[in-house]
Amino acid sequence: MYTFITWVVVVVQITVYLSSYNGEAFLNEQIDSILHQRDVLINLIIRDDGSSDKTCELLEQYRGDRRITILRGKNLGYAKSFLSMVKSDRKEVSDYYAFSDQDDIWLPQKLKCGIKQLQHIPQDVPALYVSALQRVDENLNKQDKQNFPHLILSLGAEFTRHRLAGCTFVFNKCMKRLLERSGNLADICSHDALATMICLSCGGKVIYDSNSYILFRRHGHNTSVDGKGMIFKVYHDIKKFILNKHQHRDLAKRLCGTFSADLTSSAISFLQEAANYDKSITKTIQFAFNKQLGCGYWYYNFFVRAMILCRYY
Repeated sequence: MYTFITWVVVVVQITVYLSSYNGEAFLNEQIDSILHQRDVLINLIIRDDGSSDKTCELLEQYRGDRRITILRGKNLGYAKSFLSMVKSDRKEVSDYYAFSDQDDIWLPQKLKCGIKQLQHIPQDVPALYVSALQRVDENLNKQDKQNFPHLILSLGAEFTRHRLAGCTFVFNKCMKRLLERSGNLADICSHDALATMICLSCGGKVIYDSNSYILFRRHGHNTSVDGKGMIFKVYHDIKKFILNKHQHRDLAKRLCGTFSADLTSSAISFLQEAANYDKSITKTIQFAFNKQLGCGYWYYNFFVRAMILCRYY
């Protein structure tokens, strides 16, 4: 008598959102590293955000690949570009989703490792996976590893300083559906900071992995301030608060209005305090010394409280 054993291998499908802008120098390498991810089915959506170089010509080379959808549009800025892809992707062919920059390289196990960390979380709970970063220069020579020392994963920490990198994000369908409802919040918040805030304020789970599965390329055309030194960061932060006065206050108001039915009671309390911090001197001082503020980095902990007291928050 013969016994036949049938092995069923379930391969998870994941949609990756990539926003390109004048990225001809490194885009090929990044796309190839995404397509070569192990043990996952890739659905790659690329939206070009109004490039003026040869990026669009480069993307045309991938038109025949059924795994890739190419979109072209006017320049929206990276946050709106990413969220426009999330909102327009109504097919929901995947259970998991990810953001991608245009100039990094993903190690083959990146998405598999992220999904593995998320699979134990119920699908009706918003869940977001993030990881450390292995910095490299434009020639892929290794630099230091960014592992976000003393990282705090809380809503108050996010309102102090968003520290996590969207290019490491993997998230579930519940989180994706919340992002679809984010309205025009990308006007005042980056897509990755917004995703983290929504997840934490709606009772979700953010999982941090101290390992890195990404070669995070640093070069002269990066849009982030990562790795550019303390003096540059101080100048950048002061300028940002002056030019975007009450940005965090307004963000708190919009989060309360947009996700009122989904917010936890503790999130409502914190967001309402942030939304009304400038109504009186007492409220300003109370919020500046709110114990929930603090991201694990002394500079930002001090700087944000100073901006609250000056009412630039």
